Amino acid sequence: MEACLAPGCPDLDLTEDLAQQLEDIISTYQEEESPPDQNQEEGEEVPPTKETPGSRKEQKLEKKMLKNLGKEAMLLMQSLNKLNTPEQKLEAIIKKHAELLEEHRGEQKQLKMLQKKLLQVMKDKDQLQSEHSRAVLARSKLEGLCRELQRHNKTLKNLEKVFKHRDLKQKLVETKLTQSNVILKETEDKHKLERELLMTQMAAFKSKVKTMKEQEGEMKIQLAMYSEKFDEFQGTVSKSNSVYSGFKLDMDKMAKKMKKLDKECQSWKSRFDNCNKGLVEMVNDKSIKEKEFDLVLVKNQKLENLCRALQEERRSSSVKVQEAGSAPQSTEKETSQEVQKVQEEVQKQEVQKQEVQKQEVQKQEAESLPAETLLSKERNKLKAEQSRLQEIFLISHTIPTETDSQSQELPEEEEAGLREEEEQKKEEEGQVQRDLEMQSVD
Repeated sequence: MEACLAPGCPDLDLTEDLAQQLEDIISTYQEEESPPDQNQEEGEEVPPTKETPGSRKEQKLEKKMLKNLGKEAMLLMQSLNKLNTPEQKLEAIIKKHAELLEEHRGEQKQLKMLQKKLLQVMKDKDQLQSEHSRAVLARSKLEGLCRELQRHNKTLKNLEKVFKHRDLKQKLVETKLTQSNVILKETEDKHKLERELLMTQMAAFKSKVKTMKEQEGEMKIQLAMYSEKFDEFQGTVSKSNSVYSGFKLDMDKMAKKMKKLDKECQSWKSRFDNCNKGLVEMVNDKSIKEKEFDLVLVKNQKLENLCRALQEERRSSSVKVQEAGSAPQSTEKETSQEVQKVQEEVQKQEVQKQEVQKQEVQKQEAESLPAETLLSKERNKLKAEQSRLQEIFLISHTIPTETDSQSQELPEEEEAGLREEEEQKKEEEGQVQRDLEMQSVD
């Protein structure tokens, strides 16, 4: 059966095989069958017959056949064993054979149908596989194309950015070129102007060089003359050293005298300042007393005038009293009121005069400052004379070259005295400036 079910087997081969198998089965059953005994019907066991070697071989073949036939053959054998007569067995076998043939034919028809369907399905499968492969190829191609499009789009975007950047760079370069061209034009103009100036300067310098060369020749001649004179001068200087030593001693003596005079000047200055202060105080006291005296005179004059006025009023009032004789008390009250008014006016005038006195004192103090400036001027004159003597001394030092070394060996006391004099000059100048500023403020 398994050999018959394989696809592609022809009908004749299957029938022949089945026929051969059936013949083999029938032959084996016919050989084995024997007439049934009564002992078997009654349930007695039949003694086993002796087996020949040929029968053993046949049994082995049957077993092999049964193994090859499978379950259906086993069922068929069991059903045949149930039957008694061989005719019945033949009929059953023929029926079974006919059924099997019909089943076989139906199965073959189904098999053909299934084979056709299988072929169609295989074709459909191949078509579908080819379509699937095509779709996969198309999909892969589409994916590749999409990737290429994305890359192309990215490249286009990058190119657009690059082009924009390049355009900006180009614009910048163009602007820089325009600026550089303008700068070049300006530099060329400046260069031309500078060149013209340099040319004019070159011409002027050439003329100056010519004049300087001429002056050089004249200066060389003068230098020779001065060298001769210098030699003569050195001879005279060597003679004047003895004179200079004497002059130096005189200068030392003069310096000592100047120090003494400075000390005396300072003492006189302190005395003069004290005297000025006393004078200023005396002048202030005098001015105050004069003002007070003037005020007293004015007061006396006013009081005299008031007394005269009061006497006249009294006389007139006495005449009126005598005439009237009725109101003496009223006149006394009026006179007392008038006296009070006069006293108040006198007090006001005194206050005004005190204020005027204060203003005059301030003016006098401002006027007393120029007296001090006169003293500073006299002091400056003395110092100017002293500076002239020092200049004469320095000129005598700077003429000879040999005496320069001696002039540097001046005593430290003289240098200290010179420094003190310079500091005094600076202080006096500062005081003069302060006095002038105070006068301007007043």
